[in-house]
Formats: sequence, structure tokens, C-alpha cells
Amino acid sequence: MNFPTETRRIPSLDMMRGLAVILMVFITDAAGIFTTPNWLRVSEGGRDNLGLGDFCLPWFLLVCGAAIPIAFQQQLAGNKNRWLFAYHILTRTISLWVMGILMANAPFFGGNWRAGLWEFVLITALIVGWMDWPKSLNVSTTSQSLFRITAMIIIAVLAAYYGSRDGQWLTIRGWGTLGVIGWGYLIGACAYLLTRGNAAGLVAISAILLAAANLDPSQWLTRIQARSELGSLQPYLVKVAEYWVRLDSYVDFGALIGPLGGCVTLGCVVGVMLHNSRSEQVRETLKKFAGLLVGLLVAAIIYDAKFGVDRSQMSPAWILYSILVACNLWLVMWLFADRMEKLWGVQWLADIGANALFAFLLVPWLLTLFQLMRWDIYQQLGQESFWNPIWRPAIITVLVASLTAFISRLGWRMHL
Repeated sequence: MNFPTETRRIPSLDMMRGLAVILMVFITDAAGIFTTPNWLRVSEGGRDNLGLGDFCLPWFLLVCGAAIPIAFQQQLAGNKNRWLFAYHILTRTISLWVMGILMANAPFFGGNWRAGLWEFVLITALIVGWMDWPKSLNVSTTSQSLFRITAMIIIAVLAAYYGSRDGQWLTIRGWGTLGVIGWGYLIGACAYLLTRGNAAGLVAISAILLAAANLDPSQWLTRIQARSELGSLQPYLVKVAEYWVRLDSYVDFGALIGPLGGCVTLGCVVGVMLHNSRSEQVRETLKKFAGLLVGLLVAAIIYDAKFGVDRSQMSPAWILYSILVACNLWLVMWLFADRMEKLWGVQWLADIGANALFAFLLVPWLLTLFQLMRWDIYQQLGQESFWNPIWRPAIITVLVASLTAFISRLGWRMHL
């Protein structure tokens, strides 16, 4: 996803984002096959371990946060209207919320349509509505705007027409992956603006957010109600706590705002270091990253000893271990792709990372297309009769990666 301030793309960030997207596509499809080994899946609730699938979301959120300082640098220097900048942040966040809620509700559509049709039309409209056309086509701004307006009207009609199998309208079913990313982006952007890019301040905010994992406002409400010594302040504090509990039922501070917001904020710290590396010697940057890695490892071990790494409980250790692995991978990419400018045949990975939103939407678009055309070969690839459960996710991952890299090279890119 692009950001409001136009900056030169950084290959290592695009490559890391592309790697996270590819892993997400592979793991999501592999989870639908019964014979997939546990280490390839997202770990089940109540288990104190991590599977490969547990790394996908933290990796993507880390890169999302790392891109914020790069994109915001000109704004903080006062080059643009700050209210306009805030508008860009809000519109991007709201767009991700809307996409996430619609995508999360799509599988539960109960209208009298052919199976998969509502979702297929929705995803097509989302792609058209947020797609930038290649400059080589010389399509006028007016024509592109008409396409976008038409797509928005279709999305609005689909949302108004929606009805689930139990007769409900659109509901917040965990916000969906895109909605979660939207929350993370909003928190990371606010943290960065609040600290004005100060790394120490960002670390402090991320520590507070990670410590808020599994925060339950209802416990605070119970304690406030039991403290009669608060006197005349008690009714007001009870009212505040009640509003917080009600808001938490939609937002989920303990499982969303805390750990995932902390992940994006830590990504901002990486982005600050990346931005500063442009004017530093490689050795100086490596020293700073070594300090960050040691800090992440120590914090992860401490949280692991206290809470374990159970992802279903939103353990901070899960986030910290994931970020630790991602930072090591990104550091290698930074040394070769950014500093030495050697991509060695992996430019396609950066192309995917530069068009991550399209890659994410392409998967359900293809699957609903197969469903509408009644092609059952996709389902057959996941049957136990096949030699290895990796066949199907490997094929769909290669297909999505190839198509995304291809259209990116042609200049077609989705952005918010």
C-alpha cells in the first residue's frame, strides 16, 4: 500500500512485504487441507508454541510501520498541510476498515444468488475502485474517476443488499485481516506523529501497547464499582468504564489495539533507523540494529517466561519473536538490496510487495471465480489422495505471485 507522501520506493521494504504476503497466501490455503502438518498452520488456541503461519501478520504489520517514517518525513518537515495529511490517514484507515468488514462478512452471505457471486462482484469492485492505471495508457483523470465512482456505487449497493444466512446485516466479525491492518496503521501513524519520530518515544509507546495485551476493561469496571471510597467520583468513573466496555466489544483493546498496535509502532522504530541509515555509515546502522535485536530478544524471553507464546491469548512474546525473525530477514535484504543494490533475481518479490493489496484480494477473487465456473480441480488438489498437502497452496501461491508481479511490471497498482 502506498502512503500519502510520495517517496522513492525502498527495495528491502517491498521485498519484506512481498515475502509476508506470499507466506500469508500459502499458509491460509494450506490451513484448509486436513493433512497439512501443524508446523505449517497457525497454532491452535491453548498451545504454547508457534507455527509458521503465526509469523504472517506481525511481519506485515512490522513493514507497515516501517514505511510510516519514510512516508511521513516531508510532512513533519512542514512541506504540506497537516489537516490534509490527517485526512489521508483517516481515509486510508476507514477504507481498510470497510474492506475488512465486507470481506469478513462475504462468506456468510445468505441471499438467493449463485454461490460466490456476491463476493466475486464485491472483490472486483474493490480492485477497480482502488486501482491506479498505467501512465502508458494515457487514460484521463476523469475517466479513472468515473471507474472509481462506479465501483463505489456497486460496493454501496452490495452492502445495502447484504443479508447473512441468519438474516443479519453487516456485522463486525473480527474486522477481517484488512480491518486489523487498518487499526494497526492508525495506531502506528498516531504514535509516530505524537512522538515526532523520536525512537525512544516510539519504543515506550510500543512497550505500553504490548503490556496491554489481554486487557479486559470489564475488570476495571468491576473494581471501580467496588470502591466506595471514591465517593462522588465513583458514578462518573463507572460511566466512563461502562463506555469503555461497550467500545471494547467492537474494537477489542486487549487483542487488537494492544499487541498489534505495538507491532506497528515497533515497525516505526525500524523505519526511523532505516531513514537515518541514509546519512550514516553501514557500521553505525548495524550497531543500532544490533541493540534493537538484543532488546527484542530479552523482552521476548521475559514475556515468554511469564505468559508463554500462545497466539490465541495475544501473548506479547508471539509478537516479539515474530518481529525478531523479521528484523533479521529484513537486515539481510537491506544490506544487499538497498546498500549494495543487488537484487539477484528477486525483483519479482519487490514487485509483489509494491502491490500487496492486489495480491491479498486476488486470492479470494480467483477462488470465487473457480466456484462460479464450477471448476473442482482446486478442491481435488487438496484431497488426501495427493502425495503431499503442499501441492495446492504451492500452486495457488505461485499463481498469485506471478500475476501480481506481472501486472505490477505493467504499471497496474492498487493503493489507498
